[in-house]
Amino acid sequence: VWAEHLLATEHELAARDLGFFTYHAVPDRPAGGGGPPTDLAGLLDGGWLRAEPIVYEDFLPRSAAGIFRSNLDDTGPGDRTREGDGEDGAYDADRLSAAMGRDVLDPFALYERQRDRSLALLPHALRPTRAPRHQGAS
Repeated sequence: VWAEHLLATEHELAARDLGFFTYHAVPDRPAGGGGPPTDLAGLLDGGWLRAEPIVYEDFLPRSAAGIFRSNLDDTGPGDRTREGDGEDGAYDADRLSAAMGRDVLDPFALYERQRDRSLALLPHALRPTRAPRHQGAS
């Protein structure tokens, strides 16, 4: 079942937009009379683009939240009698942000911005180039 239904390559994940990737025009992309495909899968499959995975690093803020939780005061994680100290209490990204003095950013929003920036550059990168004009030609 896994082998049949689980995607096996980064290329497949990128072509189906099932992960976060940055996209780059391939310098020696296909030559020919036609322009590039208009869909992401076609651009990848046709050799017009290469996809680089964006490494998932969300574990750090979540792990750090647990460490901060046990180190913020003397009581440690065992004292659940204080207000906001329950399982659904205030030990979350907001509390971690306050303890660090800076915002904990949403990693998925960051990855989406990276992907979108790379996609925004593609129309320019995929434009056909013209051969340079020779001076003195009539």
